[in-house]
Amino acid sequence: MDAKIDIKQALAAVGQITRHGQRGQHQFEYRGMWVDTEFDGYCVTLGDAQVSLEIHFHSSYQLDSPNRFATATFIEHFETLARRHH
Repeated sequence: MDAKIDIKQALAAVGQITRHGQRGQHQFEYRGMWVDTEFDGYCVTLGDAQVSLEIHFHSSYQLDSPNRFATATFIEHFETLARRHH
């Protein structure tokens, strides 16, 4: 799926989720989104019920989504979270 992802916005959303979210056994959850990190900190995954965005070192990423609508909704959701608490 060729979606343009603003990694700075995605990482800002990750910050909000880890700062304000509930910590589970392996991830943080906040407002319908979740964050999971690798043990070494070089990879973080941001997701919702349908989409996951794996962000790697040097801002490369892998997006897993069932369709364009789910991707657009996901992007809008994390961008809203990123702006909400700035």
